[in-house]
Amino acid sequence: MANFFAVPWRLEQLLVFGFFICLDIFLYVIAYLPLRVVAALTLLVMHPFHAHRMRKLRETHEKLEPVVRRKLSGERNGASSPPSPIVASFMQGFHRTHMYDLLQMLLICVGTYFLRWLQLGRVYHFIRGQAMIKLYVLIAMVEIFDKLLSSFGQDAMDALYWQARKNPRSLRSMSWTLFVATIYTILHSCLLFIHMATLNVAINSVDAALLTVLISSNFAEIKSFVFKKFDKKNVFQLGCHDVVERFKLWLFMSLIGLLSWCNGSLQLGSFLQLTCVVFSAEMLADWVKHGFIAKFNCIDASAFGEYAVVLANDITTCRRQDMPRVINDHTYAISKRLGFAQLPMTCLLIRFLMMAYPFVRQAVQARSNAVFFLICALAFLCCVLLKVLTGLLLMATSKAITTAEAEFMTGASPRGRSMSDVERKEELTAYQKVDRFTPVNGRVV
Repeated sequence: MANFFAVPWRLEQLLVFGFFICLDIFLYVIAYLPLRVVAALTLLVMHPFHAHRMRKLRETHEKLEPVVRRKLSGERNGASSPPSPIVASFMQGFHRTHMYDLLQMLLICVGTYFLRWLQLGRVYHFIRGQAMIKLYVLIAMVEIFDKLLSSFGQDAMDALYWQARKNPRSLRSMSWTLFVATIYTILHSCLLFIHMATLNVAINSVDAALLTVLISSNFAEIKSFVFKKFDKKNVFQLGCHDVVERFKLWLFMSLIGLLSWCNGSLQLGSFLQLTCVVFSAEMLADWVKHGFIAKFNCIDASAFGEYAVVLANDITTCRRQDMPRVINDHTYAISKRLGFAQLPMTCLLIRFLMMAYPFVRQAVQARSNAVFFLICALAFLCCVLLKVLTGLLLMATSKAITTAEAEFMTGASPRGRSMSDVERKEELTAYQKVDRFTPVNGRVV
């Protein structure tokens, strides 16, 4: 009984930690990726001049290297020293990783362009005119296809990066991989658009039956999960799913609030009340689901602390260049672990910002384009600063979690642990091989 009531507290600690991880990944795409694209385009334009400069610097370094070596180490035999950091920085130019950044931005632009063909008003009234049973089936279909597309999209983005990094000169393979990634981004963005429109209908409907149907879909998960056999790895995958769902729900509610404010129909008190109802239902469903899963499968509540340690290790080690798991930026490993589809969500955000653009410009009453663009630049700067702050807080929190885990492993008495040191290390090592869509025991949660 004590373990059953301890699960919600440990679960919420994991979900809050994972929520800020998703926020950090999302802000990376919004704030850092445009800067990386500008840097990549600059290096691409300067690439012909850079090649000539790199050749000159290499020749200069080869001429000065024997003299410097003799002054430092006399006439001793030794391996050739690497270039100095300054020379190495100049020798770096347009890299294949920069190409991947450009391809990511291309996917975002294409996905946003195709979302312009979906009119929110038509989708809204189409969903609102459906019967309750059809709406319930629509919500279930959207959630299923969201999982399928997230799994497929992770493989598509991995293949696109590998193609851009390892074999960029194969035009046929690159074109095919880019085509598949583009189709995925378009389909997943449209699916998230429909999902958010469904939530918008439920929030803005006068009849509470629509909201009841939406909330009941959360409790349908209880029936589909609690009476199945789970081990700790499957529960870890389920926790990653709940982390992404919690962030997605927050993003959808924020966009609905922004759109309601732009249309002048936002009633702050009523909207906050409905938001609390939706989040309370989500939290209650997660508590009951994980509580009974832990009860029926004899899983200790401390397992959620182990999951947090795995995520913290991903954050603290993903910025190291020698990690074979990280093949792109520092958010790659953790986004793959959680199954977080950041590009379609970014397309959805840009589409709604485009819809809110005329209303926001009228609200700020900008007298000229320069003033409005200055406000946009300040907003972008705030996103960059928020990304920096979020990254620092996550790094500090992750180090605190890993340090507490190390102190627990060395300082706690064996009687106070649920398993031995060797078993706990084996558990954490096994978790490192588990991603959101990695088959565990022949299935994916």
